[in-house]
Amino acid sequence: MTGLSYGDNTLYAIGEDALPQAVLWKLAQRTYSHIMGNEAASALKSKTDNGGLPEGQTEEQFLHTWRVAKRQQVIDGTVGLRSGGPRIDPLEKEMRDLVVKRLRASAVKHTPKGEKTVFPTKMDGTYTFADGSSMTLSEMVAAYTKNHLDEVKAEAQRIIRERARAAKVADEKAAPSNSQADFGL
Repeated sequence: MTGLSYGDNTLYAIGEDALPQAVLWKLAQRTYSHIMGNEAASALKSKTDNGGLPEGQTEEQFLHTWRVAKRQQVIDGTVGLRSGGPRIDPLEKEMRDLVVKRLRASAVKHTPKGEKTVFPTKMDGTYTFADGSSMTLSEMVAAYTKNHLDEVKAEAQRIIRERARAAKVADEKAAPSNSQADFGL
C-alpha cells in the first residue's frame, strides 16, 4: 500500500489518495523537526557516550555536520532508507532465522557443562568446533539449509502462514463492526 501505515495493523493505514496536501506538508514538517531536533540530540548523546567527539570538535560542530548530512539525505530522497542493500525475501529470512535458532540450540547442547557457549551473533562471525575447525555463521547456515532444505522450507512456510493467520484474526478483532450484536441486541 502506498500511503501511511502504523506497524502491521492495517486498521490505522491511510491510502495516499486520502491524504490532503496540507496534511502531507504538516507531517513532513513534524518529521523534519523530529530528525533535526530529537534524532540530532540522540546522535550527539550516543557519540559522547561511546568514546566522545573527535579531538577539537565541539558539540555545536558535531550537530551542524550531522544536520547538514541529514538535510542532504532528505534532498536526495535517502533519509530513513536502509543502506544494507536489498531486503531479504520473507521466506528466506524465516528460513535463515529458523536455521540460526537450530544451530544455536545445537551449540548450547554440545557445549561441555560449566563452559560458556560462544556462538556468533553476526553472519560473518566464526564458530569453532571441538575438533578445532571453524566456519562462519553464514557458512553454517548455508550448509545446514542445503542438507535440510525441504524440512526448513516447509517449517518456515508454516510459520509465515501462522503469523499471517494470527495477524488477520487480530485485525478482525480490532476492527469495529458497529453491529446489533455489539450492543447486545
